[in-house]
Amino acid sequence: MPGRDKIGSGLRYVTVPNIYRFFGLFLIIISVSFYLGWSVAYGTWGDIGLYSFTIVLLVFGILTLLLVDEKERTKRIKEQNP
Repeated sequence: MPGRDKIGSGLRYVTVPNIYRFFGLFLIIISVSFYLGWSVAYGTWGDIGLYSFTIVLLVFGILTLLLVDEKERTKRIKEQNP
């Protein structure tokens, strides 16, 4: 089948670290868009409840990206020094 090679070649990018990266970026995008959307809709740019919700999402997104980078760095170091 001619189209099957293209489908199979895209699946090699679906790895656990890439899924974690997507999830971390998704959390960051959701937190920023939620903050901006809520603040524009209700005019509450300084609401402490809004801050507390968006900061949690933003921090978990950033920590997820940092975790993936650290795991891959340690994996590379272990592969270079057997």
